[in-house]
Amino acid sequence: REYLPFFNDCSDFVGVAPNCFDDPRADIITRDAKEWFMENFGPGVGQVSDDEKFQVIILDAMNPEEDNAISKGLFTSPDFITAAMASLSDDGVIVINAGTAPSIHDPAPDKGVFAQREQLFLLLENHPDTKAMLVYEESHCGFNEPHGFLLICKSHGCRKQWYAGADA
Repeated sequence: REYLPFFNDCSDFVGVAPNCFDDPRADIITRDAKEWFMENFGPGVGQVSDDEKFQVIILDAMNPEEDNAISKGLFTSPDFITAAMASLSDDGVIVINAGTAPSIHDPAPDKGVFAQREQLFLLLENHPDTKAMLVYEESHCGFNEPHGFLLICKSHGCRKQWYAGADA
């Protein structure tokens, strides 16, 4: 609220609180994300009611190719990925900033700076709750180079919406 007021200005939306943080549909959690997901949805946690699950998770930590302690566990931990998937509703989605888009000049995906991203892709592709995994590359997203974004769907219906025309 104090440092980034333009991020939470919902005054131009009809029927919504002027400050997005005050909207009853928003849950703002200011904790280490990995710890929170592991405590609430990780191994050993019992059944969670549907009204406690998320419809959308936006994971925009650091780029997976950046080797740092904060994001490393997010992109390479099977337990974290399982906890995140368990936190989703039946038709929930996870959106992930996948970092710099690859080019034909890059080494094999499992080598070099992109090895961590490749681990993430494999964890998500092989997860039993992943029903669709879609990649979107954007060259006009404000970064110096094109970036990739992932959409991981817990329902097969997501793919139909992804390929819908702009009018839909």
